[in-house]
Amino acid sequence: MAAYLVFQLVWWGWQLYKLQFAYLQHLKSEGAKLPENALRNKIFMIVGEGGVFLLLLFLGIWWIKKNVWQDLKRAQKEKNFLLAVTHELKTPIAAIRLNTQTLKNRKLTEEQSQDLCADIITESNRLETLVNNILLATQFEQNTILGNWQKIDLSALVEAQIKRFQQLFPERTVNSNIHSNIFLQAEENMLVSLLFNLLENANKYSPVSEPISVLLKGSEHLVFMEISDFGIGIPNEERKSIFEKFHRVGNEETRSQKGTGLGLYIVKEICKAHKAEITINDNSPCGSRFQITFSK
Repeated sequence: MAAYLVFQLVWWGWQLYKLQFAYLQHLKSEGAKLPENALRNKIFMIVGEGGVFLLLLFLGIWWIKKNVWQDLKRAQKEKNFLLAVTHELKTPIAAIRLNTQTLKNRKLTEEQSQDLCADIITESNRLETLVNNILLATQFEQNTILGNWQKIDLSALVEAQIKRFQQLFPERTVNSNIHSNIFLQAEENMLVSLLFNLLENANKYSPVSEPISVLLKGSEHLVFMEISDFGIGIPNEERKSIFEKFHRVGNEETRSQKGTGLGLYIVKEICKAHKAEITINDNSPCGSRFQITFSK
């Protein structure tokens, strides 16, 4: 369609030029006195009008292409999100149902029962995290987030979340350097979600044999938090879009890592709500470092 419109515009210009040229030749044959530059002025007029129309046409085509491309990307992200959520919901529900049926229908030893109960709790926590992320993302998008803002002991909160994370992922080592007595005016549930999403992100994209490091320290006016891993890292071209809603590298149908693309979006929104700054840097020798700076 765009090529057809450009062709029609060029054809219109050519036909108009031919018409003007024929008209001027007719006037000359009739003996009319014409300025020497009459034909040149007519050509300039045609080229000028055609150039303006062509520029507007190209701007319109570019604008339409840009919006259509954005709609296609958004549709693909939403498709990926639906595929991921379907998988993320089915897996813990199926595990909980299977473990519950086993507990009900079989005679198990106390140790076996405890193991199954622990698995049920783990899958329930996973399901709860997914639902909380979806609710948080919806609240941020609709600007309906409220929360209970108060002075909290950030040191104790971070230590508690690291302990919870290691209970869910016992195979992962977490090295922590938590300075004590760091207090912050904040919303506690948001900070719990922020820290857990960053830990889970590091867990997904780094080898199990490599540790995750958590640093928390403060000064008179600032609080500094850092979560680093030795994983695959984040390419420079992805860092501008990694915090977008539903954004994930690759296609959901071929990606092996679990996730919905909401975790880092929620992290960014929580940082904005706390007027905190978040940056991504390369870790040494490999991996990523998420650095968050809060103002007291």
